[in-house]
Amino acid sequence: MKRFRILSVILSLLVLVTMLIGCEPKTVTFPDENLEAAIGEALSKPAGEEITVDELANLTELDAPASGITDLSRLEYCTNLVELDLNYNQISDISTLSSLSNLEILDLSVNQISNISPLANLTSLSYLSLYENQISDISPLVENSGLGEGDEVWIEENDLNLSEGSDDMVNIRTLEDRGVVVHYLIPIPTPFSLEVIPEQIEDSVPGQRCVFLVAVADEGEGSGKGKAVDVSAAAEDSTVTVHPQAITPGQVAEVTVIPDEGSPGETLTVTIMGERDGLKRTKTASVKVGEQLPDPGGLAQYAAEIRDRFIPWLAANHPEFGITSETEWTPTVVYPHIMVVMYYLFFSEDWEMGVRWHVTIPPHDWAEIYLRHRTTELSPSYGFKISSLDAQEEPQAVDPEPSVWR
Repeated sequence: MKRFRILSVILSLLVLVTMLIGCEPKTVTFPDENLEAAIGEALSKPAGEEITVDELANLTELDAPASGITDLSRLEYCTNLVELDLNYNQISDISTLSSLSNLEILDLSVNQISNISPLANLTSLSYLSLYENQISDISPLVENSGLGEGDEVWIEENDLNLSEGSDDMVNIRTLEDRGVVVHYLIPIPTPFSLEVIPEQIEDSVPGQRCVFLVAVADEGEGSGKGKAVDVSAAAEDSTVTVHPQAITPGQVAEVTVIPDEGSPGETLTVTIMGERDGLKRTKTASVKVGEQLPDPGGLAQYAAEIRDRFIPWLAANHPEFGITSETEWTPTVVYPHIMVVMYYLFFSEDWEMGVRWHVTIPPHDWAEIYLRHRTTELSPSYGFKISSLDAQEEPQAVDPEPSVWR
C-alpha cells in the first residue's frame, strides 16, 4: 500500500513536469538577423532577447525600411500584422507574406521582387506600394478579389509593358474598372537621330552593291535610352538588304542597294527608317545608275589580285585584324566610270576593305587600301599603301581615308 502511494506521487510529479514543460513559450529564430532586430525593436525587447510565437502573433505593425533585410522567413508567425513597411531593402522572395491575410498597408518599394503571386491572397489590402522592383506580371493583383473601390496600388519603375493593348495595360484597366487607384507612368520614349552615309551615290552600275552606313544617337532623356533601334529600308527597281536590322548607339548598320539590270539612267530613291518604342525617324538617300561596264569580271579579278598583295603582309604584321588568306570576301565595284584611278570594295564578315590603284606605268603604279570595322565604324580606321606594284614593295601604313568610298 505504501509502495502504491509512492508510485502515485511520482506519476503525479511526472505529469506536472510534463505540463510545465509544455507550457514553456515557443521561441522563434530568424535566419535574417536584420529582420529579427527590427521585430525585436517593434516589440520593445532588449537586443538579443528571444522572441516568442505569441509575441509575434500580437504584433500588428512593423516598420523596417532600409534595414538590409534579405530574408522574410518566420514573418508568417506575425499573423495579425495590419501594417508592414519594408521599403528600401534587398528582398526578392515574398512567399512568406501569402498567409498574412490581415495586412491592410504593405510597402515593398525599392526591392528586388519579380514574383508577386503571394499578394493574390492578401484580400484586406487597401494600400500597396511595389514601386521600383523587377515586376513584369501584375496579374496576381487582378486575382486579388479584395482590391477594389478606393484602394491604392503603386507600380511605377518596374519591368512592365505599358503599351496600349499589352497584358499589363489590360490588367491595369481591369483594376481601374474595379475602382482601384493604380499609380503608373507611361514612359516617354527617348528621341533619337538617324545618320546615313553617304546621302547620294552619284556613280553606280546595275548589280553593284551600293552600301549606305546607318548610325543612331540618343537625344535627351526618356525610356529606352541606349536600347536598340530597328532599321529598315526600301527602294524601287532594286534589291535592298539591311544588316544588322537593329542597332544601338555606337553600332553601325549597312543598307545595301543593288540596282536591277533595267535601271541604267535612273536615280533610285532609298528610304531608310529607324523605329524604337513607337518613335520613327526617316532619311532618304539616292543612287544614280549608269551604264554597265564592258568587262566587269576582268576588273573584279584584277582588284582581287591587288587586294591579295596586301593580305599576307596584314596577316603577318597585324594578326589582331584576323585577316588571312582564308578570309572570304564579297566584292563590288565603286566609282565604276572613273578610269585613271580604279576603286573596288571587299566585304568580309568583320571588315570593309577599300582598294584603289593608279592605272599607269611604274614607278607611279601605286595601290592603297583602307579598313573599316563594319558594325562599329562609320569611317576607315586603318590605311596602307604600296608605292609601286611593279617594284614589289611592301605595304606601309598611311593615314586612313577620312570617309568611305561610295
